Amino acid sequence: MVGSRVDFTAACRSLPLPGRTGRLLLALTLGATGANVAAAAPAAQAGDPAVAMAAKLADPRLLLLHAAEFDPAAGAPTLPATLTWSAEERAARDVDYVLVQLHSTPLPSDRARFAELGATPLAYVPNHAWIVRAAAAERRALSGWERVRAIVPFEPAYRVDPELLARAATLGDSPIAVLIQLFRDCDPGVATRDLFLAGAEFADPDAGSQHRLLAQVPANRLAELARVLDVQWIQRQSVPTLRRAAAPAPRLAPAPLPVNDTTNWVVQSNTSGSTPVWDNGVLGDGVVIGHIDGAIDLDSCWFDDPAHGSPGPNHRKVIAHHGSYTNSDSHGTHTAGTVAGDQEPKNGVIDGNGLAYHAKIAHTNLDLVDSNNLKTKLEQLHGDGATIFTNSWGDDGTTKYDAWCVDIDELIWENPETVICFAVSNLSTLKNPENAKNCVAVGATEQSPSQGSHCYGGQGPTSDGRRKPEIYSPGCSIRSANDGASCSTTSSSGTSMACPSVAGGAGLVKHYFEGGWWPSGVQTAGDGFVPSGALIKAVLINSARDMTSESGYPTNLEGWGRLLLDHALYFTGDARALWLADRDSAGGLGASGQVHTHWVNVTGATSEFNAALVFTDYPGTVNSSSPVVNNLNLEVVAPDGTVYKGNVFSSAFSATGGSYDKLNNVERVRLSAPALGWYEVRVKAETIATSVAQSYALVVTANCDVPVDGGFTTYGSGTPGTRGFVPALALSGGPDLGDDASLDLTGGRGGAIAQLVMGFARNNTPFAGGELLVAAPWIEFLLTLGGTPGVGGAGSISIADTIPNDDPALIGAVVDFQMLVADPAATKKIALSNGAELVIGS
Repeated sequence: MVGSRVDFTAACRSLPLPGRTGRLLLALTLGATGANVAAAAPAAQAGDPAVAMAAKLADPRLLLLHAAEFDPAAGAPTLPATLTWSAEERAARDVDYVLVQLHSTPLPSDRARFAELGATPLAYVPNHAWIVRAAAAERRALSGWERVRAIVPFEPAYRVDPELLARAATLGDSPIAVLIQLFRDCDPGVATRDLFLAGAEFADPDAGSQHRLLAQVPANRLAELARVLDVQWIQRQSVPTLRRAAAPAPRLAPAPLPVNDTTNWVVQSNTSGSTPVWDNGVLGDGVVIGHIDGAIDLDSCWFDDPAHGSPGPNHRKVIAHHGSYTNSDSHGTHTAGTVAGDQEPKNGVIDGNGLAYHAKIAHTNLDLVDSNNLKTKLEQLHGDGATIFTNSWGDDGTTKYDAWCVDIDELIWENPETVICFAVSNLSTLKNPENAKNCVAVGATEQSPSQGSHCYGGQGPTSDGRRKPEIYSPGCSIRSANDGASCSTTSSSGTSMACPSVAGGAGLVKHYFEGGWWPSGVQTAGDGFVPSGALIKAVLINSARDMTSESGYPTNLEGWGRLLLDHALYFTGDARALWLADRDSAGGLGASGQVHTHWVNVTGATSEFNAALVFTDYPGTVNSSSPVVNNLNLEVVAPDGTVYKGNVFSSAFSATGGSYDKLNNVERVRLSAPALGWYEVRVKAETIATSVAQSYALVVTANCDVPVDGGFTTYGSGTPGTRGFVPALALSGGPDLGDDASLDLTGGRGGAIAQLVMGFARNNTPFAGGELLVAAPWIEFLLTLGGTPGVGGAGSISIADTIPNDDPALIGAVVDFQMLVADPAATKKIALSNGAELVIGS
């Protein structure tokens, strides 16, 4: 326990305490120790972008930019003269943008040091570098900082997409449509004027007030735009494309079965007709799903509300519809039907309903989305209450991590309860923006009975080596709602049809946690909580099963496999339990090198051990060839000491050895026949470049115990001393293994001698005019209170320490405390505090 320390160890050794009690008391002073087990890295595979990028991220000397990947201390790369600042141009400027690379992984103190030196870090660039805005004096100060390895100009070449440059070189003075991103701390009016003089034409009259601009520019003047000082990035304008792969079948009315029904049992149980998630009452109540697509037919029986003809807060299904709904769209109606369509209020049946059919929908027409406003449109739907989003569209013209990807990652970072699903391209290779780090990238399987087979979905990885797609769901020959007649349906295929069922699954997972089904498996008042989007995504990923008709697992084609919710959600009677840790930034990892250790007790081997770590990473920098900012690693230590690193797989299961994953913010460990006993599950911070701690979610499914909730309580009442003050004892900090906890006394007599009594059960024996609140056996420590000597109420003391995390036997232990303060004015000359109790959680 810092502030003041007591010798718990000596006290423990002097008492014949029970085994568990003795271990706990020893642990409270000995602290935690953990072994880091290293393993050999696998041989690199030629041409593998994941291996290539991992090697670059492992080399701290490299700056990773789209235009060049180089060691800035070894000299600048060769760049075209038209895209390079001359020495005279740089000398003529006071304020400039530079790349500042540090010698090592960022430290929490680095941003404070930047501020002290008057420099502003604007965007992180691997490895260990920032784009920094600084005046000449500040740049000189930076060069004298011992943490700085290199400072290089942020050249015009680094500000424009090389693919766009290559295309422009063939077009002469033909106009091209571009998106220009300015640095957020600049004056957009000045920058817009300079861009206009460089040849940009803006259709928006308010362009001078914006930091993202849509423009037309002659192709041969693109380099001039990149030379405008406040420009951060120039890219092609994104073009949204619906991801329906086949023409819809002829409209049929009334609808034959099944309509969505096959998908519903495939993703819940994979057993025909079995819907265990629904059967336990998890239907999506209270969930709002954001839907960007073609306009929904509000006259369809899956959406129609006779009491409210127009969408709005009181509409039974569509609480917002941004854009016209008078010209409804087959594609948008179909996807909305799969995610949350519900005809039961209309005609009393549930056949053909969407997966989360009690959820509501907030909709935006896709034709309102452009390169510049995706985040604005997502924020608008979030303002309508949406936290789950389905998007059956994308940009099939690029693989870049670009402005749309930043929009997605930024919105999720700023709203961590959010899950955004995107259908991946139906082309042969992955495109954009499903390559955003924090979204869920969805591919399409065949329909039953071939749901173990790939149907549509561009093969990954991303251009920077990350694993996408991540999860699959049926997407071929899916019959769902259609525009037209009241209950009209149509059959359609593509990743468009798979994405809404995964988003619907996310809605069910959200309802499961908010409705209080976890940890007991039955809906329990008081157990509900708001899950992070990372937790929902982790549950989806951990549920995913190998698509057996596809070779290998996991792969760049199937990702983690097809959605199967009943393999992740726990209900009463299931042998497989669900263990989880959902850590927000306040409880996250705040510095590189930190480790959180969790313990999972596996009690049976009839189920696999599946662990998934998901963390919402800070949005990447569009200028960089890698969007990775923070990196956490998953590590599982089996009871026999065998170490498994996240994402190291062989023959569909985790293997020993390998290297930590430097690229992905989803990591898994999968064991086919886990040994019984305690598993040490570590979340390790390799790089934390943000000023706030990195949140994460960790889920495990196995025959295991669920986590123990730790906590602090006070009980009983004390007796007063001088001037009637009653010493007040409280616990603060964190109650779980590895947390810092503090025992704090206030209201005692200043400078008094106090006796701390520590035991493992409550008591209520009369003592000294009050009650002794801790049962024997106990340990006693003599302490001296601070404060003004002799003054009642002035005496205080804090005893703090870290609850050790190396012994799972401590989980669930109960420790009780009371303080007895010497005070001549008290009954029997002793003022008693209340009791304080710590339950150690996992």
